[in-house]
Formats: sequence, structure tokens, C-alpha cells
Amino acid sequence: MYKGFWLLSSLFLSFVSSADELHTNAFGDVFNGSTPFSVGHVDTSTEGRLWCNAFGDIFVEGSPFAVGRLEGATTEGVLYMDAFGDVYVTGSPFKVDAKSVLNLKD
Repeated sequence: MYKGFWLLSSLFLSFVSSADELHTNAFGDVFNGSTPFSVGHVDTSTEGRLWCNAFGDIFVEGSPFAVGRLEGATTEGVLYMDAFGDVYVTGSPFKVDAKSVLNLKD
């Protein structure tokens, strides 16, 4: 029982550690990690990481104004995108539907 738990938790940690933070530039373009190509767009003029509060509101780090809202998000943390394009909130193993909120490209 415990071996299975440790195996699953280590797999999850290695999976999440390979994901990159989502952040914006001053024009509202959303980037995944250090990639030079935009993956989406939000309406903001603030640069910084994207994070979600416990109510699902998405903010750019350093700005008091929300740029969107995620339905069903209950965890507070930075938004991450994995190699498959799925978005997660730090500390949660469940992906969130941020495609329309962040205007993510296909």
C-alpha cells in the first residue's frame, strides 16, 4: 500500500517539476517558461507570473486586477503548463480548463 503511494507521489512530483510557469509580458502575451513563442493572451499591461487564488481568479503577479476566472479551481498558486498543453495550479494534481480564460492557442 505504502509503496504504491510513494510511487504515485514521486511520479506526480517528477511530472509537475517538468512543467513551466505561465507568465505575461507588458503586452499581455502569455508565455510558457522560457520559450520565445506566445501560447496565449490576456488583457493586462503588467509583466509577471500568472497565479490563481482560492476562488479561481487569475492575477498577474504584482497587479491587483484579475485577468480572468477559472471555474472549479479551489487551490491557490502559480499556473503551470505541461508538455501536453494542460494547465495546473501549484499544489493540485488536477488540470484546470484555462483555454478560454488565457486565450490559449491550439
